Amino acid sequence: MAFLIEHMPWWLGGFLTSFLMAWMFIVNQHFKAPAKDLMVWRGYGLFLCMIGPACYYGWPTSTSFYLCAILGGLLASCLDRMIFHASSLYGGGVVSRILPASIWVSFVAWTVLSKSYRHSLFENPYIAGAIILCLIGTWVGISTMRKVALHRAAIVYLLPAILMLAAIDVLFKLALTNEGIHGIFSLSALLALTVGVSQTGFMIIRKQKYDVKSVFTGQTLKAGVSLCFVMSLFPLTKNIAMGHTPNPAYITAMGLMAPIWVIVWNKFLKVQDEFRIVPLCLFLGSILGLTFLTA
Repeated sequence: MAFLIEHMPWWLGGFLTSFLMAWMFIVNQHFKAPAKDLMVWRGYGLFLCMIGPACYYGWPTSTSFYLCAILGGLLASCLDRMIFHASSLYGGGVVSRILPASIWVSFVAWTVLSKSYRHSLFENPYIAGAIILCLIGTWVGISTMRKVALHRAAIVYLLPAILMLAAIDVLFKLALTNEGIHGIFSLSALLALTVGVSQTGFMIIRKQKYDVKSVFTGQTLKAGVSLCFVMSLFPLTKNIAMGHTPNPAYITAMGLMAPIWVIVWNKFLKVQDEFRIVPLCLFLGSILGLTFLTA
């Protein structure tokens, strides 16, 4: 385990994370479980999966780790609700075109916050320019790959989501830097618990009634167990990658490959999923360029 944490390159962790993210999308595409029930599994279910490894490998001693993890969890809970609501209002295709803009927020934020990264980035202006061009290509490619019209109302509604998504990446990068094996499982456990508790608190405040039995019935049970299994692998991919990456925006960019794996899966099942080939090639070329320039 220690060897994996010390030697896994960020791009490999990001690449594997994109598979897991696609798997998450496909799970609910297949089971179609209610979002409120999945959030229970994403919170308390995942916490039960992660608490064992977190206790076995030990917890970090840094106060900043816990502050970043809990704040990131609260933001993630709000973000999930906003994305679910936006998807129901404007469609998942519109949401998937707007959210990649968070790459730029997290890229700029980390460049400002990290003096060492800023110096290494601009040490060679040509490399820095090429990295920025690759990020532009990644963003443009994935945002135009699907034939979905954008709505001004959707862009305005999702602006806070873009900021929250970038803030979460930066907070997790801060939490995981220099923590090693103590951080990768503890972060997932704290994140899951925070999401679960905040979702419960939100329902109490809204005085919403909830039937706990629905979490353990039919397709919801299958979807929840599948979701927990997939997300329990994130410490070995995304968390390790986030600890090693020079900038959290690189992991976000690599994770944007998830829709491509969904397209491949849909083609395999002969499910109609239209996309533009030129933006797809632009995205893949930009990801390869980013990997080459930063590996």
